[in-house]
Amino acid sequence: MAWRLTGFYGFPERNRRNQYWNMLQMLSQRSALPWCCTGDFNDLISQSEKRGRILHPTNLINGFREAVVDSGLVDLGMKGHWFTWEKSRGTNSFVEERLDQAMATNQWLDVFRMAEVCNLEVVSFDHSAIFLNIYSNVIGKKRRFRFENAWLIESECKSVVHHSWMIGDEGNIQHRIATCGTHLQKWGDKVNFRFRNAISHCREQLRILKRRRCTSVDDDRIEHIKQNLSSLLAQEEVFWKQRAKIFWLQAGDNNSKLFHNYASSRKRKNLIKCDHQNHILIRPYEDQEVWAALRSMNKDKSPGPDGMNPGFYQHFWEITGPHVTTAYLDFLNNGYLSDDINDTLIALIPKKKRPKYLSDIRPISLCNVIYKIVAKMIANRLKGVLNSIISPSQGAFIPGRHITDNVLIAFELGHYLKRKSQGKNGVAALKLDMSKAFDRVE
Repeated sequence: MAWRLTGFYGFPERNRRNQYWNMLQMLSQRSALPWCCTGDFNDLISQSEKRGRILHPTNLINGFREAVVDSGLVDLGMKGHWFTWEKSRGTNSFVEERLDQAMATNQWLDVFRMAEVCNLEVVSFDHSAIFLNIYSNVIGKKRRFRFENAWLIESECKSVVHHSWMIGDEGNIQHRIATCGTHLQKWGDKVNFRFRNAISHCREQLRILKRRRCTSVDDDRIEHIKQNLSSLLAQEEVFWKQRAKIFWLQAGDNNSKLFHNYASSRKRKNLIKCDHQNHILIRPYEDQEVWAALRSMNKDKSPGPDGMNPGFYQHFWEITGPHVTTAYLDFLNNGYLSDDINDTLIALIPKKKRPKYLSDIRPISLCNVIYKIVAKMIANRLKGVLNSIISPSQGAFIPGRHITDNVLIAFELGHYLKRKSQGKNGVAALKLDMSKAFDRVE
């Protein structure tokens, strides 16, 4: 596996920082190989990388940070002492800074997933030595397939899905998914996702043409480049949105009418007799329920072991829908479920920037979308009767109820406790504090 390593030293003079920021961006464009850049940058990405004396100039932080982002680099962090340079230890002028670090592109991180940077503290120099451990035994490790929503913008994607889906095993939905995933991965490896270089190239062409535009041919070229640039920007947005998992950009604030709704009295209009509720729950599942469950899922949700996310099924439903629907209904109505449909990946999510203990990570389960849809279809059935079988004191997970309603209740209780000043019987309030995503209750 070929990759690129750059040893870097940033100019210590502040009036020359722009020169080395530009150099860093220039180096990022010299090769398409996975790239790691390490050394003494003589600059900071944030104020947290300095301790003591005055703050680092904001303009230098912003300039260096922009250069790092534009170069497609990601900070690899630091194991051990956070700072790598010190001055005037033992005096009031003592200062520490993290000037030495290692950064790499996402392409490099896909190969060296276990790489870490260690601070090898020394006593005879003002700088610490840093050690980049790449764990060579994982070089060339094959990346697990994941469907990229950015592929949906590519015109060839649909034909790849249609061909690979149709050659799969007729009676095995998981075999169809696996076959489709294999073909998509081979095709996707040829798709260039280095958006920044392509976008920069388009913008540079626009600048040149606009300066000398004088013919209708130039106007046509400008319009063509604008369309290409718009497509690249849309593809880049989809690519990073899928990784950022910022679902609230579309979701908005669902509780904006909370206080207005709470002021109105709740009337339980949906009281249903038990036999009617039972009929709702046990009636055979239908085709439209499959699509309704899938449509309600966010397309950027993380995939399970088969690599397919909700966006894949939503976009190619006309191809995959008939076979997927048949598999779902066969399980829900007849009780047959393929053994590997409910395979699950366990992902460990850090709760803090540098986790040290098991309590600092949170495990989550990544299920196949085909399994999630089955669970969602069952949940959709239950929604119709939950309001009549769950106690009114339960303030969350029920349509029409909000966990934030408890804020109003707590306010009223606090108000009552403050005003109560007479009587033989005393009252008290017990506060329960949730910590670290429900690790414990204090």
